[in-house]
Amino acid sequence: MPADKTIDTVLMIISIGLLAMGLGSMALGWIVKTYDRIMTRMPAPRAQTAQTDRQTDMVSEADVWLDRLELDRTKTALIELLVYSGWDVGQIRGVIKGDNGAIGSEIDAAKKRLGMIEPSRHIRVRDDHGERMIPIDA
Repeated sequence: MPADKTIDTVLMIISIGLLAMGLGSMALGWIVKTYDRIMTRMPAPRAQTAQTDRQTDMVSEADVWLDRLELDRTKTALIELLVYSGWDVGQIRGVIKGDNGAIGSEIDAAKKRLGMIEPSRHIRVRDDHGERMIPIDA
């Protein structure tokens, strides 16, 4: 059987170890809580401005096109809308009835108006026949 002094020493070591672990755990919790409080500070919210908060005149391009179609009920306006939306020539010809040659020229005119294709380029030439424009083929 161990002596009383040995048992007292073992119990003293265990109790000091447990006390150190408890105090260390409390200290670690306090450090983590303080670090979390410092890292999660949010900046003060900005003051609202009338310029951005009460602005209600936002208009999408679709609204502009639909308003134009309500006023301008021509084939040209519809073709321009379909070209802008990315429809192919065959799809537009399938929806709009009429002469395919006329529809094709209206589609080309709409693409030029929208800036989707470059207008044909010409060279100005001056020779013994006079001054004239010669188209450049791409």
